[in-house]
Amino acid sequence: MALELTGEEATDGTHAAATLVFDLRARAWDPDLAAMLELPIGLFPRVAPSWAVLGRLRPAIARRMRLPATTPVVLGGAGPPARPLGAGGVAAGPVSGMGGSSTCLHARVPPPRDGAPVRHNTPPAAGRVTHS
Repeated sequence: MALELTGEEATDGTHAAATLVFDLRARAWDPDLAAMLELPIGLFPRVAPSWAVLGRLRPAIARRMRLPATTPVVLGGAGPPARPLGAGGVAAGPVSGMGGSSTCLHARVPPPRDGAPVRHNTPPAAGRVTHS
């Protein structure tokens, strides 16, 4: 969506983590994992914070949407990591629930200790606390 709106290629950490090729500790694409999957590291877009202004609307999009071309486009984040933020979970402690065709519980937790295995976490939509 951001590419279409702005012409800029980027993703945020919440979406990058879903690929399982994103190093959560380094907050960067993992070249070793990419190589194991025989994927060129250049295939992956730059990673920016969820709250980053990626750019402005492309002129054709602005005209079609009847918005100023100066309208900023914020990158945004994946729904599950953003839900605790929307529920007030801005620090470790609160747990939020999401119901639908499945049920998920989300909690903000401190970053994993150095050397501790990380099975599946996603970075938060905002801040420095990780999600589990």
